[in-house]
Amino acid sequence: MTTVRWVIACCAALFLGACGGGGGNTEKGQDVLTPEIASDVQSDHAEVTGCSPGETELVTVLSAVELQVDHPLYVTCRFDGCEDWDLDGYDFVVAGVENEDYVAETHTIFFKKPGKYEVACTYEGAGLDPQQDETPAEVEVFAGMPERVETELVPQDNLCDAKWCAGVPVQVDCKAFDELDNPVFGHWSLAVVPQVGISTAGKTFTPTLVADSQGDVIEYQVSCVMDGIHPDDTPASLTLAPNLPRNLKTELAPLEMVAGGTAQLKCIPTDLWGNVVKGFPFVIFAPGLDLAGVSLSTSMTGTYEVKCVPQAMDWSLFTLFPATLTVIPDVPTKLELDVVPEKSVYKVLDKVLLLVAVRDKYGNLVPEAPLLPAVIEPPEGVVQLQDWNFKFTEEGAHIFTAKLQENPSISDQVLLKVDGSGPLLSVDYPGRGETVTGVTPIMVTGTVSDQVTGLESFVINGFHVEVGEDNSFAQEVAPSHAVNLIEAEAVDAGGETTRTVRSYAYSSKYYPPADGAADGFIPKGLEIYLSTNFIDDGNHNHTQPDDLATLMEMVLKNLDFGSLISNPVYDANSYKVFIGKVYLQQPSVQMSVTPGGLTLNTTFKDFSAGVEAIGSCNVLFVDLCPDVKGTLEVDSIALYAAMSVGLDEAGSVTANITEFHLGVEDVKLDLSGLAGSILQPIINAVISLFESQIQGALESQLKDMLPSLVEDIFSAFELEQNIDVPAISPGGDETTVTLETRYSLLDLDTTGITMQFDSRARAGKKVLHNPLGSLGRGDCSGPDEPTFELNKNSEVSLAFFDDLLNQILFAAWWGGALNVTLDSETLGDMGDTLDGYGITEPTIALDFFMPPMLSDCNPDQLIRFAIGDLYIDAKFKMLGQPISMGVFATAMGEAQIKLVETDEGPSFALTVKEISVFEYEIASVTEGFEDLIPIVEELLQGEVLQGALQEIAGQSFGGISLPEIDLAALLPGVAAGTKLNIVPTELFRKSGHTEMTGDLE
Repeated sequence: MTTVRWVIACCAALFLGACGGGGGNTEKGQDVLTPEIASDVQSDHAEVTGCSPGETELVTVLSAVELQVDHPLYVTCRFDGCEDWDLDGYDFVVAGVENEDYVAETHTIFFKKPGKYEVACTYEGAGLDPQQDETPAEVEVFAGMPERVETELVPQDNLCDAKWCAGVPVQVDCKAFDELDNPVFGHWSLAVVPQVGISTAGKTFTPTLVADSQGDVIEYQVSCVMDGIHPDDTPASLTLAPNLPRNLKTELAPLEMVAGGTAQLKCIPTDLWGNVVKGFPFVIFAPGLDLAGVSLSTSMTGTYEVKCVPQAMDWSLFTLFPATLTVIPDVPTKLELDVVPEKSVYKVLDKVLLLVAVRDKYGNLVPEAPLLPAVIEPPEGVVQLQDWNFKFTEEGAHIFTAKLQENPSISDQVLLKVDGSGPLLSVDYPGRGETVTGVTPIMVTGTVSDQVTGLESFVINGFHVEVGEDNSFAQEVAPSHAVNLIEAEAVDAGGETTRTVRSYAYSSKYYPPADGAADGFIPKGLEIYLSTNFIDDGNHNHTQPDDLATLMEMVLKNLDFGSLISNPVYDANSYKVFIGKVYLQQPSVQMSVTPGGLTLNTTFKDFSAGVEAIGSCNVLFVDLCPDVKGTLEVDSIALYAAMSVGLDEAGSVTANITEFHLGVEDVKLDLSGLAGSILQPIINAVISLFESQIQGALESQLKDMLPSLVEDIFSAFELEQNIDVPAISPGGDETTVTLETRYSLLDLDTTGITMQFDSRARAGKKVLHNPLGSLGRGDCSGPDEPTFELNKNSEVSLAFFDDLLNQILFAAWWGGALNVTLDSETLGDMGDTLDGYGITEPTIALDFFMPPMLSDCNPDQLIRFAIGDLYIDAKFKMLGQPISMGVFATAMGEAQIKLVETDEGPSFALTVKEISVFEYEIASVTEGFEDLIPIVEELLQGEVLQGALQEIAGQSFGGISLPEIDLAALLPGVAAGTKLNIVPTELFRKSGHTEMTGDLE
C-alpha cells in the first residue's frame, strides 16, 4: 500500500472511529498534539543515538506472525536505524473493529476472531510531524482449541413415516467452537454408542436395529469427533422406527406336540434388518389344522406347514418364513391285530403275517410301539418264520394274541382255523415285499408236497425245481434291479394246481430312513451347471436381472459417494474446501469366471460434484480471499477385484478377496475467480486429498460387501422345501415330504460353474412295514456305464439322480400317502362296473408292503415303475351276501418324468403312463363262496382293479420345484418380488439321471 493510500485510509478510519489504537500514551479520543522539539533537544538526541529521526522511517515490530485468538501480541515501534531510542509517545492502529475483532492494551493486542490483520505503528513527538508505518506488519490469527463440539442430526424423509427409520442413512452436521465461540474446522468422524447394527462412512451412519437382543429399545448416542480427539460431550440421541416390512416369520410353541394338544402361534413381521413391525395385518395359512385365534390344534398326526401371510397384499412382496408343526401320537390306548391274508379257513403250510397296529385315542398309528411276543394257543402246529410271520403245519384252531409291552391290558386277538388241502405250497424266502441285497443269485426256499396223489410238477418262474425228501426246495434266481416277481406253481397227479405269486426288491444299495440330521443323504442327488452367462451375459437389464454382473451394478449404483468424503477436504492457505452433492452415471460392471473364483471390473463414469471454497484473509476492510464455487470432475473411478469362491470344511459357501485395485483417473477441479498464485496449490492439494479419501473409503466398503454378496447368491441354490403329496382319493391324508440339499462341490472354471449337492427326502413313519430303505441304483448298470456328466452346452443344466427320486417315493409311502381305502364314491366309474356283477357297497383297503420304485436298469434304458406286493383287502356284498377277499398284486409299467407347471412355478413330476405287467394271487375268499373265484379273477383281469391301480400309479407323486433366488431378500434396493428363475427348455434322461436344460431369467 502506498504512503498516500495508507495515510488517507487510516485518517478516515480514525475520524470514523473504525481504526483501533492502543498501547501508546495517547488516550483514545484525545486531541493529537504535535509539540515542537527544541533544536538543542534534537541535537542532544542525535548525539546520543547517532540517528536523525526526521530522516528515518517508522517500523512496526510484532512478537509473532501467527498466534491463536486471546493470546497476547506484543507491539514494538522504532525508527529504522534508531534502535536505542526509546519512543515513549508511540501508538498503533489495527485493521479491524476494536472490542469486536480485538482488544488493545499497552503495547499489547488480544485478538478475538481469527483472520489476517495488519498492525501499523504511529508516532508524534520530539517536535516531529505525526508519522505512521507505511509498511504495516501482518499477523495471522487462528481459532483456538475446540472448546465446544456440537452434533446435529439432519432430518430426512422416510418411507416408514417416522423421523428415523432402520436402514436409512443419517446425515450428521458437525460444528466446533473455541472458547470465544469462533468456529473451528478440522477432520470429522463419528462416535456412535452402542456399536451394534450400524455402519459409518464419514459424517453419515446407517443404524439398522430398533432394539437389542433383550428387546430393549436402543437409544443411539451420536457424537461428532474432531481430529479424532475432540468429541461432543453432549451427544445427539436417536431412536429408530422399523422400516417397511419385508419378512413375515411364523413361530410356533411348541414345534412338536402330542395329538389333541394345542400350539401357540406368533406372526412376526420384520423389516430387512429383523426389526419387528407392529400393527401389520396378517392371516394364518394352516391347512389341516384347527385354528382358534392364534391357537392351533389337531387330533391327527403328521407334519403341518404353518405360515403367516399378508392379509391384503401380494405374497411375493415378502419373504415368508413358515414353521413346521410336528404332531406325534398320544399314548397308546388301542391295539388292532390284522391277518394277511385273511381267510375263514387256512390250509396246512399256509403262511400268515400278523399286522399289529397300536393306536392312540384318536386312531393315530403309534409307530414302533414295543410289543410282547405273540401268544399262540395252542402253540402246536404253528411255526414262526420271522417276527409276526407264521406257517401252519397241522390242522387245528389257534388263537393269536398280541399285547403292548408297557401295558399288556391293551391287546387284541384273532381266531384262525386250519384245514388240510393239497398240493401244499409255501415260499418261505424271500418274504412278501422283502428288500434284498448282497450276493446274487439269491436262493428261493420253501416247502411243497401233496400227500394224497403226489407232485406232478413244480416250477418257479418257468424253471423246473427239484424237491427234497423232506418236501423242501431251494432254487437260485438272478434278481434284476428294483422289483422282481416270484411265480411258483405246483401241480399234483390229479391235475390240481396250487399257485403263489409274490414280489421282492433287489439292489446293491439302499438308503435307510433318515432319523438324524446327517442321515440318509444321497451323494450328488442334485447337480447344477451354470454357464458363464450367470456371471455376466452382457445384457444388464436392471428391471429383470439375470446375472451376477447386473446385480453388482444395482448394488454399486446405490453407493453413497457423498458420505464417503470427509469435509472439508482441504484446510490451508486461508481456504477451506468442501465437496457437496455427488453426481455420476450408472456404474458399468464386467465379470468373468476364473479357475476357483471370479474377477470384477467396474467403472464409475463422469463423476462430478459441487465444490465450495470458503476464504478468510481480511486486510483492513479488503477481503483478499473471496468465497468461490466450482466443480470437481472425475473422468472415471476404476475397480478391479479378484475373488476365490469355494466351500469351507463345513460345506458352506465362502468367498474371499485375493486381489484388489482401485484407481481414480483424470481428476479436474475448477474454482473460477481465484488468482492463479492462490488457485493452483489449492487445486493440487484438493485433488490429492480427494483421491486418497475416495480410494480408501471404497476399498473399505467393497472388500467386505462383494464377497458377502457372492456367498449369499451361491448359498441360495441350496434347497429346503416341503413337497405336498396329495391324497390319492378324496378324504385321504395329504403327506408332507421334506426335501433337503447341502453342498458337496462348488467348482468354478472358465467354462462355467458346477454345483453338486448331497440330497435327501424324509417324512415321519406311518406304515407297519420295515424295509431296508429307499432303493439305490448301486451297480445295476455294471462297470461299463459312463460316468454321468452334466450338459454344458446350455445356459443352465440341472439333474436329479434316480436315487433321490426313489427316496421321494419312499418318503411319500413311509409317511402314509398310499394308505388309502376306496369305496363306491371314490371308485367312480369302476363302481358302476361292479354293479354289473351284482357287487354293491364295495370297500377296498390298500396296503403297500413296499414303496413304489423306479429303475432304468434294463436293456432299453426306459424308466419302469413298479408296485410290489400290494395287499388288497376287499369287502363287498354280492346278491345281498357279505363277502370278503384278500389279493396280493404286483404292477409294473413304463414311467415318465416331465415338467409340470404349479402355483410355485415349474417342477419335476413322476407319472406312470400305463401298466404293462399285472400279476396277482387270490389269498383268501369268504368260506362257502369259493365258486366266486372265477368271477373275481375276471374282475381282476378286466378293468376294475387294474383301473384302480392305473389311477393310483398315474398320480404324480409330488413335485420337486426348481431352485429360484429371491433377489429382493438378498439385496437392499432391489424391487420386491424380483427373483432369478430357471426357465426350462428341454428334458431328457441319461445314466440314471433326469436332466433339464434351460435359461436364467
